[in-house]
Amino acid sequence: ATYYKGETDNTMDVTLKMNDAKETYKKSFHLESQLHKPTLVVDSKNLINYNIEVSQYLPKEVKHHSVLKDTQTLNIRRSYVNEKGIEIDLNDLTLGDLIYSKVEIQSPEKLENIVISDRISSCFEIINERVHAHKRTQKVKNSSSFRVDYQDMRDDRVLSFLSLTGNAMTYFTPLRVTTAGECKLPAITTEAMYDSRISDYDKERDSFFVKRAHPSIAKTKLNKLKQKW
Repeated sequence: ATYYKGETDNTMDVTLKMNDAKETYKKSFHLESQLHKPTLVVDSKNLINYNIEVSQYLPKEVKHHSVLKDTQTLNIRRSYVNEKGIEIDLNDLTLGDLIYSKVEIQSPEKLENIVISDRISSCFEIINERVHAHKRTQKVKNSSSFRVDYQDMRDDRVLSFLSLTGNAMTYFTPLRVTTAGECKLPAITTEAMYDSRISDYDKERDSFFVKRAHPSIAKTKLNKLKQKW
């Protein structure tokens, strides 16, 4: 909280009531705290300027549809496919499988400074092709329209920065299934960096279950991994 021009801290007297507690401030202050009650009261005997920002983390709901059927400014869809480019059911995965995150993004108009955050399930591991040689089939190669300005591969996500020209783009990220059991699936999000109102997301489901492979199959996959890595 800050005073209007001409006022000083000598006359400041602000009472803040939050979370069933009351605190009095005699000087300008900045406070960050969790809000457990829906009511917040600012009481002052003098004129002050103050700003209140409230944010909350809300998990994305399931939303999964074709980008070509959506008419909003920015549209994105993420699916998971095998090496032949065929879409797979995440509940049919087994430990050690090689899959691809297939991302389709489209806008009916030209948009610049678009960022895509493809968050990866903790049951997957990103295969960084800049570090490890990985040969793709023709079915999982990026579309010719895909032009990325910058791409950052982290442990839990792939960040892509690009511009859209009004045509649909498709790109793939190779992933290895590394953990068995129940897995959470984060959403993929996209937005215009300088106008967050232009945004979209895709989330096929909340969670899925990875099966353990039969011991003989698991051993075969392990040998193949050793050969590749």
